[in-house]
Amino acid sequence: MGHYQTMSNTQTKLVAVLGHPIHHSKSPAMHSVWLKRYGINARYLAFDVLPENLEIAVRGLQAQGAVGCNITVPHKESVMALCDDIDAEDQKIGAVNTLIFHEGKIKGHNTDTYGFWQGLQTQNIILSPHRPIVIFGAGGAARGVVDVLSRKVGCPLILLNRTIKKTLAFTLLSGILEPNTLDFPLPEDTQMVVNTLSDRAVVPDLSRLPADCFLYDLSYNPPVTPFLEAGQSRGLAGINGAAMLAYQGAAAFKFWFGQEPEVDEEIMKVILSG
Repeated sequence: MGHYQTMSNTQTKLVAVLGHPIHHSKSPAMHSVWLKRYGINARYLAFDVLPENLEIAVRGLQAQGAVGCNITVPHKESVMALCDDIDAEDQKIGAVNTLIFHEGKIKGHNTDTYGFWQGLQTQNIILSPHRPIVIFGAGGAARGVVDVLSRKVGCPLILLNRTIKKTLAFTLLSGILEPNTLDFPLPEDTQMVVNTLSDRAVVPDLSRLPADCFLYDLSYNPPVTPFLEAGQSRGLAGINGAAMLAYQGAAAFKFWFGQEPEVDEEIMKVILSG
């Protein structure tokens, strides 16, 4: 990839993203643009880490003097056990996607909430506190979505997942009152549907949604996901998770390097490139 810095030395700092699978991630290319742009001597790498190897990988990065790392599927919830410090708000969410290594300690943050909301702000839509929002999935990403929507919008939230067991467990933690499975009929006054499912091939029935319902898929690869494609066939507007990825990454970058990077056309092009 042409965006990687070509020279490293003993002063080069390390940051990374850990997940499984990880081959699809655009985070290394995105962060490499920022590192070059702001003249920071660091490399951002991607590591495919199985769940049983997560602690070894995190401790290994810490031992090597890394600045920190991003955490993605399926580790956002389990990595919390490795953190020495987590902000109260992020602790409540129950998922962490950014680690900072400092003075022998690991601090965990959730920048997904910021990224999700900033991505939504790029769209000219106004959310009502009176119409429901449906969320597909009950994993770490869904936790951040639920948190920010409950704080920023305060509308009824309906959480739908493949298994009711995990959905009910999520409900007890988050206070969501309307959990069900993916075959649950979507309310005809739904104002937005957020897809956080890790299996992007799963597309629940969208036929009951009103014409003004907005779709938000946290996936960005491909840019038109099966979920968005199903919505487009019904004339529904929506966005993918490219802007969310960019803004959550910008927040993590600021934690690591003290520099707030700009999310611009170059960054979006890198994320959406094939």
